[in-house]
Amino acid sequence: MEFAFGIIGICYVFSPLLVWGLVHWHWSRIGKDPVLLQKTIIPQYEPFQNLPPAVIGVVVDTKVNNFDVTATLLDLAVRGYLRIENHSAVTKHFGGKVHYYKTVDYRLILLKQDFSKDQVLFDYERELLRVVFANQLTEVSIQVAVQRIAQQLKPLRLTLYTTAVHLGLFTQPADIWRQRYFSVSRILFWIGFITSIVGIGIPFIFYGIIFRVYSRWMAQRTVLGMQAVQWSEGFKLFLHHAERYRAQRLTIEQAERILPYVVVLKLQIPAWQFELPHLPETENFFQATSDIRE
Repeated sequence: MEFAFGIIGICYVFSPLLVWGLVHWHWSRIGKDPVLLQKTIIPQYEPFQNLPPAVIGVVVDTKVNNFDVTATLLDLAVRGYLRIENHSAVTKHFGGKVHYYKTVDYRLILLKQDFSKDQVLFDYERELLRVVFANQLTEVSIQVAVQRIAQQLKPLRLTLYTTAVHLGLFTQPADIWRQRYFSVSRILFWIGFITSIVGIGIPFIFYGIIFRVYSRWMAQRTVLGMQAVQWSEGFKLFLHHAERYRAQRLTIEQAERILPYVVVLKLQIPAWQFELPHLPETENFFQATSDIRE
């Protein structure tokens, strides 16, 4: 009897180490990123292989988030697929200068209605346009667009993950094993909580912690994907130095092209911290129906 309790005690203590070893082995096979020999970050002056901003965002942090969606809408506007119009009502005083908006109303105007047949667009870009301009609408408010995107975020996310795989940046969609590990961790936490009543739940809680921690690292990038990450760090380094924009005297068109990448890389640069209404007015990208300049 004492021998049996001894075996149980050993399993109780060392089983988390065994689970950790198995999970770590599995991660090393399907989750670990390849290591690049060249680790020096060199400033880059354009996106990696001219990949769209959302793809850059996914390969850098392995997740689809609101920054990727916002950057995609801006990028589609820059490329002439839609236009952002400001219909906000403004209040003017002190010599006609604008001090604040009464109401904020931005609208997305579809410029290319045959986007579903456009082979230049990636699948996730077509899907995003289809969601935003559903029911054959050509004009929607930002508020409506946000609601529609939120309702269809899961398929949009999956389409973007799949696009990144097709471009050779990931070995498989980044969210597959992450979600599986996260689900397993929840089950283990639940089992640990239930069985803690009889005093055997602690190991299951440790198992859950192991799966939860490793779930963050289960998106395996390819060598090309890691090159894109390293290149993007160099591009981010270039974007961080705002004085270079002035030195190079970027045109409005060049600044527009860079803006979506500033958003998706989550940069906090004073030179780029301006409200949407203060974007330069161009033919396709942004137009204001009210006088919004000081």
